[in-house]
Amino acid sequence: MKRPDRSFAGKQPLPKRQTKDLRKGGEEPAKSASDGRMTPGIIPKLTSLLKDNAHAKVQSKNSLNQTKLAYTCHSSVIHYEGSIMDRGWGCGYRNFQMLLSSLLQMPPYRDLVIASLQQDCDPRSECLRVPEIATLQSMAESAWRAGFDQMGASHFSGRLVGSRKWIGATEIAATLLWMGIRVTVYDFHRPSGSDGKHHAVLDTVEQYFREAAQEAVAQQSEGLKRFGFTSTSERAIITSSEKPPLYFQHQGHSRTIVGIETLRSGVRNLLVYDPSNSVAEDLRSPLSSSPMSTSSCNAKGLPKKETNSLSGTPIPFGTTQRLLRSYRVGLEQLAKHTQYQVVAVTGVGWNSEAERERGKILTSQRIP
Repeated sequence: MKRPDRSFAGKQPLPKRQTKDLRKGGEEPAKSASDGRMTPGIIPKLTSLLKDNAHAKVQSKNSLNQTKLAYTCHSSVIHYEGSIMDRGWGCGYRNFQMLLSSLLQMPPYRDLVIASLQQDCDPRSECLRVPEIATLQSMAESAWRAGFDQMGASHFSGRLVGSRKWIGATEIAATLLWMGIRVTVYDFHRPSGSDGKHHAVLDTVEQYFREAAQEAVAQQSEGLKRFGFTSTSERAIITSSEKPPLYFQHQGHSRTIVGIETLRSGVRNLLVYDPSNSVAEDLRSPLSSSPMSTSSCNAKGLPKKETNSLSGTPIPFGTTQRLLRSYRVGLEQLAKHTQYQVVAVTGVGWNSEAERERGKILTSQRIP
């Protein structure tokens, strides 16, 4: 295990207007988690779009662009769009909000998050909702005071509250560890492939989601075989892994990984929420009255009758491609940056006080 790379959060100098202490006459930072636009319920719609893309009747030249296999994260994650108040510095906080929006709906993470919020949220506010940026800053400072990531604390002089300082993967990891939530930080310090591409990023993300979805995939595969399909390659499998999303960092920006997709061509795409992007109106609209399936099979493992998620009628292949485009990140897009970091939630609690003390020194898995 290595010390994580800290070049993503704070080493890069910011414009004076972004680092100015807001307590000394500057504009106040964002005060509410809802000051940016927030959109819940996208994952079920995204899942259904992937299924529509997989099962659309297309010309043979387009069939390789159809989804063959996809895993998504826990459906509760909320998309947080940055606001004018945090433009240029708030992406780390927005992605942390996305991750916490999921953890707050997942026992036993929920209890640990709530206990932490009760220590740091404004007593006049509701402690059970996704915390505002100022509360996230206070929580990071609490983690530092408790001894977590002292190198990070030193870099920020122990202060975040009231500032516009960027945060990154190490601040997210330290705060989660302080809460009692175990994490793994992956450092992709250079492209892993002979072609100069970040294949290891895709491999790591796929493994993270696949491990939790194996039972569901096996059930679907067995159901498909009973229905007459001789192999799973004949029919797409799209399923939820029920795991938290992943915090995803590169120089200057961060996003949230909510799934991964493999096309029939073999091309893989990360599925990401980006706080700098608005959610398409098609995905903001209320769900149709038609039931939206979240699995290709029913409880008995038999294929469900396909229904369209957004309008009750088949979505044209071109439309699914357009709507999915803003969520897909493939090898070509990943090649724009040399280094990436991923923070994965891996469990809760400490086996001993000694283990907790060791957790105060951040380490990462360096890949390759």
